[in-house]
Amino acid sequence: MREFLSTALVFLTALLVEPTPGAARTLVSDPGLPDSILVDSTFTVLPEPVILPVFFWCDQPLAAVEVTLTHNGPALIIDSFSFNSGQAEHLEFKGHVITGNVVTAFAYQASEDPIASGGGLLGHLWLSYPESTPPQLVTFDSTTVLIDLVERGNYFSADGLTSYRPEFRRGYSSLQVSCCVGRSGNIDHDPGGTVDISDLTRLIIYLFVDLTQEPPCLDDANVDGSLDGLVDIGDLTRLIGYLFIDAELNALAPCPE
Repeated sequence: MREFLSTALVFLTALLVEPTPGAARTLVSDPGLPDSILVDSTFTVLPEPVILPVFFWCDQPLAAVEVTLTHNGPALIIDSFSFNSGQAEHLEFKGHVITGNVVTAFAYQASEDPIASGGGLLGHLWLSYPESTPPQLVTFDSTTVLIDLVERGNYFSADGLTSYRPEFRRGYSSLQVSCCVGRSGNIDHDPGGTVDISDLTRLIIYLFVDLTQEPPCLDDANVDGSLDGLVDIGDLTRLIGYLFIDAELNALAPCPE
C-alpha cells in the first residue's frame, strides 16, 4: 500500500508539469548546450542480474527528469529502476512504472534543491531472466508510452512547467555463460569484444598501479594462456606484441573451455 501511495503521489506531482491528462506536453527548445541521456553498456555473466547504469549531462539545474527505456531481449524482465547513489537521489518525488519491456523512471523537485548542472549517474536499471536464457546481446533504447493518457518519454525540465527532449545514446548488455568468450584479451569487458588500447591500459593499471583494480575477468587477462592462469608480465608482453608488432605471431590465447 505504501508503495502504491508513493507512486500515486509522484504522478500527482507530475501533473504539475502537465495539468490535464491527455493534454499536450509544453515543449521548448533546450535552453543551452545539448543535454543528454546516456545508457551504459555492460557485460553480464549468466546467471548474474543485469545492472545497467544510466547517465546524464545538463548545463543548467533541472527541476524534473523523465527517462523511458525499452529493450529487445524477449527473456529479460525489468525489475526496477533505482535512483540510489545518483544525482536525483535527494529528490522526494521519484519512482518508476514498468509495462512489459518498457520502464519510465521519473524524479521531480519539490522543496529540495534541483538536480545540479553538470553530469553523472542518474540511476540503475535492474533486470532478471530465466535460468534457461541463452547468451545474447540486448539493446536498450528510448521509446515513448502512454500512461494515464499522458505521453511519457525522455524529457528534462528546467522550470517544472515546460519540458525539452535531451539527446539520447542507446546502450547494450552482453549476456554470456562465461566471462571469457571465444578468445582472451577483452580485459576491460567492452560489450563489443574489441581488443584495443583500452585493454592494454587496464592491464597496466592492474599490474603496476593498483593491484586492487582487478580486471572483471582474469581469464580474459591471461592472454598468453599460461596453465597456472596467473596474470603477469608475460601477458603484458603478449598483448603489446598483438596490438603493435605482429597480431598473428602474438595471437591471443583462446578462452578456457
